[in-house]
Amino acid sequence: MSTDKIEADHIIFINADDAESQSDAVVRVIATGESKNVIENFDWGPTGRTETKVKVVQLYKDSPKQEISSELVTFEPSYVIEGKEGNIRMNYEDYTNARR
Repeated sequence: MSTDKIEADHIIFINADDAESQSDAVVRVIATGESKNVIENFDWGPTGRTETKVKVVQLYKDSPKQEISSELVTFEPSYVIEGKEGNIRMNYEDYTNARR
């Protein structure tokens, strides 16, 4: 499988304090191994993500907006599409996933 990079316009935090100040909740999680590739097609082309079920190991900052359950679904900035010469993993910016 080949890989390609998608440029994205999003905030990149310099440190954990900056990230926490902009976050509703901060949790430590472990991936369960249950993931699915999600593709959405728009007029300008496809985009996607990997949805991965995770188990909450530790809650550092609770959410004032909703209760944090023991399992969550994360949206990873990476997905796989079919190319002319095989599958292509599309990663947003410099995202890498050690499990793959």
